Amino acid sequence: MPENRTRRLTHGAMMVAIFTVLLAVSTYIPLTSILITWVLPLPIAWYSAKYNMSSSVAVTIAGIMLSFIVGGGFLALPVAFMYAVIGLVLGTMLRLKKNKATIFLATSGAILATFAIVYFAFVKILNINIIQQTLDLSMQSFDTSRKMMEASNVPADQLASFEKQLELMEKTATYLVPSLLVFAVLGIAFIILAVNLPLLKRLKLEVPKFKPFRYMQLPRSILWYYFIVLIISLFVRPEEGTYLYVAILNLSSILTMLLALQGLSLIHFFILEKGMPKGVVVIATIIALPFLQFVSLIGLVDLGFNIRGFITGETKK
Repeated sequence: MPENRTRRLTHGAMMVAIFTVLLAVSTYIPLTSILITWVLPLPIAWYSAKYNMSSSVAVTIAGIMLSFIVGGGFLALPVAFMYAVIGLVLGTMLRLKKNKATIFLATSGAILATFAIVYFAFVKILNINIIQQTLDLSMQSFDTSRKMMEASNVPADQLASFEKQLELMEKTATYLVPSLLVFAVLGIAFIILAVNLPLLKRLKLEVPKFKPFRYMQLPRSILWYYFIVLIISLFVRPEEGTYLYVAILNLSSILTMLLALQGLSLIHFFILEKGMPKGVVVIATIIALPFLQFVSLIGLVDLGFNIRGFITGETKK
């Protein structure tokens, strides 16, 4: 027992030290943060996957406190808090041997929860609204585009049309903040898992295997959600700016993006199933990106009619 306790304390101290050093390097050498940020959860995740919850929470708190003291003060505290908690959740899911979907959802939830806490702390304590500042930067870019058009002496009708497009883009950007936040959270969770799970496997931890992207299959219930949102959009037509309008707009964006991922995975599936070179997959993905609306229709058809079954000749009876 004393030996196990000593080993637990030694490993905890090592992981806290590594976490603090990584955070300090990313804080004081900004260019390194592009790479180091994605492996910040690794030390806490490794420890949390090997030891019980109480020890893991203690190491997480110690990592946050030490990072505040020697890793960059208040500048490093939000980052330390977010990535230490993400590491704790990821490691705990691995220790409990949860499946890949649960790990992804738990990691996404940890990212969203910690971001929400940091966001409200910034608003209440420092009076800094991160989301509003991001929107303001977008509006400034729109204003710059507007001024460039005015300076180029374009015809009045073209300028008026351009003004309407910019106004629509400004409103849409404001309305779509919730869905953009969801996309960002899911994207960050995916990258963190893609980077850290292979590293944790190399560190002799048992990690679940994620199927290749071409086998991605959304629940068929997504079809019902999509059609319900579509019917409300066509027949109810909520007034612009209302809560229902914003909710429908965000749900529509999220569902369209999910269906686009389904369609893109089908394209990957078809190319690889037919034995084409992997380079064709890259080219097809690049070509598909500007046509996500069309790709989402492909995903919709795939969910409804099992196109993969037709490709492999194994359709459902």
